[in-house]
Amino acid sequence: MLFGAMLHAADRFRQGKSATDLERTLLGVLRAALTDAEIRDWGRVYREAVNTLGRPATIPEVIARRPVTSGYTLLEHVLTFGPVAAEHAARPNMAFVDRETLAAGGDIDTPRFREGMREDGFGVTVFRKSSTSARAAQTAENTGNAAQTGDADAGADERTTQSFRAKLELESFHCHRAVGDAGGGRDEIYWCSASASDKQAGEAYMSEEFGGVKKGQTRTFGSNRVVFDGQASTGVVLNMWCWEADDSPGAWYDKLQTALTALKQQLFDTWQWQLSMGLFDPTIVGSALAEIMITAVLIIEKLRNDDDLSSARGIILDQFDLALMAHRGTTDFHFDGDGHHSLKMKYTGDSVPFPVGTLEYAVRTGDTWGAPISLPWKSMSPPALASFRGALHAMYIREGDKAVMWTVLRDGVWSEPQHIGGWLSLYAPTLTDFRGTLHCVLVGLDNRVYSSTSTDGTSWTNAAKVGNFWANRPVGLAATWSTMGPLRMRLYMTHTGGDDVNNDNFHDGTRWTTSATRSYPWRSYSPISMTGYGANAYRAMRETDNRVRFATGGYPLFGGTDPSWSDGSLVSGWRISAGPTLTIHQNLVWIFFRDNNSELCTAHYNPQSREWSSYTHVFKQRTTKPMRETGAASHQNKLYAMYHRQ
Repeated sequence: MLFGAMLHAADRFRQGKSATDLERTLLGVLRAALTDAEIRDWGRVYREAVNTLGRPATIPEVIARRPVTSGYTLLEHVLTFGPVAAEHAARPNMAFVDRETLAAGGDIDTPRFREGMREDGFGVTVFRKSSTSARAAQTAENTGNAAQTGDADAGADERTTQSFRAKLELESFHCHRAVGDAGGGRDEIYWCSASASDKQAGEAYMSEEFGGVKKGQTRTFGSNRVVFDGQASTGVVLNMWCWEADDSPGAWYDKLQTALTALKQQLFDTWQWQLSMGLFDPTIVGSALAEIMITAVLIIEKLRNDDDLSSARGIILDQFDLALMAHRGTTDFHFDGDGHHSLKMKYTGDSVPFPVGTLEYAVRTGDTWGAPISLPWKSMSPPALASFRGALHAMYIREGDKAVMWTVLRDGVWSEPQHIGGWLSLYAPTLTDFRGTLHCVLVGLDNRVYSSTSTDGTSWTNAAKVGNFWANRPVGLAATWSTMGPLRMRLYMTHTGGDDVNNDNFHDGTRWTTSATRSYPWRSYSPISMTGYGANAYRAMRETDNRVRFATGGYPLFGGTDPSWSDGSLVSGWRISAGPTLTIHQNLVWIFFRDNNSELCTAHYNPQSREWSSYTHVFKQRTTKPMRETGAASHQNKLYAMYHRQ
């Protein structure tokens, strides 16, 4: 579409028409490769093709049917870009990568994507995000259902606008398949790029030439390795090319540098691009970058002498992705075209700033924790997590208005948070799946305990009081089950009143008990955490001296309805600075807590051997610290831990 607009601009230039805002930009890019006479010639050939064919196959109708008297503006381009963006998004060379893959250090490029790169000559990568930006982009064109979304708008997307110094460097590249022109089987490789952030355009970049590169070799960049170094707020975009040199004259490299400079000045160093980086849906921004890639490749092909373009790639990294790259160290990006090279890139800029209270989570896959993943929302409370019907549900208290917010992770994307039922609270809600129903228990502003349920994971019942109980902190929940029948299935709850003594009651699948049984007189100033596995319930608490007490409870053997709790032994040697969190994962009871340095730690308890493992820190780089407790849940064979950061 953008290339069609460029040809239309060339035709209007040929016929002496005044250029629109977008056409001035596109003509500026053309002038990096063509003389004015050549631009007019391109316009003439384009008009002849339109007159002969009606609409060339590669030119959208909105451009081809436009008379030369009608200019094409940036606003029109934005308003008509939706269908084109959808086409780009469906192509195999457009990748929307799960951010958890980046956090885990996994391969972000699938075989399908690399095949798409080979077919089209380029690829574009965008990382999957929450649906906040997607909904914001849709709202720009459609008013939407104000009654449904208006309440969540107040604080839904809380990305920081604070500027920081972003810096990206090339570390090395590995040759998987040589271009090997004339069958030589080795390459003379060099790299170039144009870049920008939402604050400024980067410098045009061209690396040194790496001679005689063979399959299986890795080459390291020297001092000339920085592809972007500048201020950013919402992110950075890279437009990169891998070339195989073939004795082109020096004039070619001068023209290539001129073209790269024109790209960054005319396309990236504009308020329109900077605005789109921060506001629009990743699909829109990624597709816009695909259009720029198509245009750039065609322009640079016009300049090309003897050198071969192996592959080109556009990469969009917002501030959340840059933060992940900083934690991971390096990230590999494949350039699979005439040759196949993987480029290792690293972030070396300032720490990416996020507001206090920003929600973050980490994922344990196998025996390895990924880097922390930040979300664009702030919370005044620890979050709650629960896996239910194939999705991961999270609740938190929105900063400012105390609204109870609910978001769901499905297919790698967090939904736009919703304010549920007008609920307000000062304390974190608690979630658990019990007998195929998702239960939420929370403490209202009146300090009463309320309960709500969801049977399908898409809506909630009205919150109802649980007896006359009241609490001054979040409650603990533990769901138990037994093969001996539903009478041994219980949802146990511990709630703490003003005397700092814990009280128990339970739900039998149809109702909550109305009278509480006072538990052992353990005292704590932090929330009690509970979880259930089989017929047993587990409870952990932080005592007033910061030690951890852990107890197990089971269905009573001799009648009655209340569980028989163990004495609650102290876990030797542990000192914690916030309440613990329990969850079940892979037949083990996992605990999360902050140590005395406020760093996130974890350990697990084996119900069979009744032994604790040693605790370990979740993050190797201990720069991210939870503000208080952590939400945790096992979901699709992975372990999730979420917190609001300091």
